Parts: sequence; C-alpha cells; structure tokens
Amino acid sequence: MAHKLLAGTLVGGLAAVAAWQVLKADQKQAVTAKVQKVATGALDAATDYALEVLDITDGLAADYGQRLSERWAAVKHQTQDRTTGLAKAVMQKDFNAKTADLREQLAQAREEDGAADIVIDQTQA
Repeated sequence: MAHKLLAGTLVGGLAAVAAWQVLKADQKQAVTAKVQKVATGALDAATDYALEVLDITDGLAADYGQRLSERWAAVKHQTQDRTTGLAKAVMQKDFNAKTADLREQLAQAREEDGAADIVIDQTQA
C-alpha cells in the first residue's frame, strides 16, 4: 500500500510539473494568486480558530476559579448551618443549668486532690 501511495505521489507531482510548464505566464500568475489566496484564507481560519480556543480556555479557567470559590463558600456556610442545627438538636436548652452541679463537684474534687495536671518532664528522669 505504501508503494502505491509513493507511486501516486510521484505521478501526481510529475503531472503537476508538466501542467505548470505548459501554462502561459498570465495563467501561472493566476494560479499562483489563487494558491496564495487559499493559503492565506487557511492561515487566517487557523489563526481565528486558535484565538477562539484561547479565549474559551481563558474564560473557562477564570470561571472555574470563581465557581470553585463560590462552591467552597457554599459548602462552608452549609457546614456551619448543619453544625448549628445538630448542636441545637443534641444539646438541650437547659444543659448548662442541669450540669452546673456536676461541674462544681469536679472543680471541688480537683481542689481537694491538690494534684497538678500530669506533666511529662525529661529533666526529672
């Protein structure tokens, strides 16, 4: 298959050279102008396409950062709301009043014990 492609390219190239040699000067100029026009049009289209892709990717990158920031703020707010709701559901309204005597007993026990908190000090080893 590669041999057929190579042979076709060679035959086509030879035919193009032969046709070019047969053309008159004004016909050669017309063909050259048409080829240049088509090439310029193709380059313009490729440049426009590349710039459009660049604009789209820049827009997506900017939008992505803003959407991520907005989403993070929404998740943070939602987490705070859920935490507050959970605390209200779990904690009774008079929790502090009901546990005041327990806290007082613990404070007295600490004072009576007189022991300091556990301290780990390598200098006394």
